[in-house]
Amino acid sequence: MSEYRYAVVDRAVVPHILSLADDHEAASWCVFQPPVDDAFAQVAPYLVELPPALEDDLQARREPWGFIFTTEQPAKVVLNHLRALLSVYKEGNPAPIFCRYYDPRIIWALLDVCKVPQQYYVFGPMTAIQTGYPQAREMALTPIKVHRPLTELVLSDTQYQAVLDQCMVNLKQDVQEILQALPTPASDGDPDRGVFADTLVTQLTKWGVTVVTDIKTIASLCVSHNVSDWEALPAAWHAELSHSQLPGSYRVKTLVAKLGGQHEL
Repeated sequence: MSEYRYAVVDRAVVPHILSLADDHEAASWCVFQPPVDDAFAQVAPYLVELPPALEDDLQARREPWGFIFTTEQPAKVVLNHLRALLSVYKEGNPAPIFCRYYDPRIIWALLDVCKVPQQYYVFGPMTAIQTGYPQAREMALTPIKVHRPLTELVLSDTQYQAVLDQCMVNLKQDVQEILQALPTPASDGDPDRGVFADTLVTQLTKWGVTVVTDIKTIASLCVSHNVSDWEALPAAWHAELSHSQLPGSYRVKTLVAKLGGQHEL
């Protein structure tokens, strides 16, 4: 049977992935279930055919753009599985939880906490998964007939917390990268903005501002308004963001509207 090679690419990290795929005459499909409006399409993951030249381009990127995999199944079968994998569940909670498994840091966090039957569910029609950033790593599973294959991925409290912890680490790294664009020189005590990023994420989370794009929006506002550390956060921002009686996203959008900024996608 033929083996196919694909990539799952986060368009939020590689905004030009569609034109890049076109340049290499590679087909691509949005992983989000259609219809997808333009705003979400710009930050969606995409399944992309992977000719050698495009693979070289992606592997050279030093950013969490996604992962590569091999499969013996056609794109339609793989796409259906990737869409199903966007939803995972926590034991005792019937509500689905959105899973950003297409972040290469998350796919390994997920696979590392999964038991073998769960790993087979995550792989689905994929036979091997490979990443180049932030770590070069590959994992393969031999296709087998599972007596009672899982129909959904249900994580225990411990498994879920481990993945959540990795998500928090990722978020702090991403916020730190945003804050490095601050025009004010960093202090000797926080040369790489890591302390500010940690404090910003931790405090916003305590206030109930937990949506990733909301937190990144505040980080971007800090850059555009030259807020170089937590102590320099304007009192008006503090009052707006800590107003816990209001939804977190509403507080962020209100602050952005008052400052004339733009909300992150």
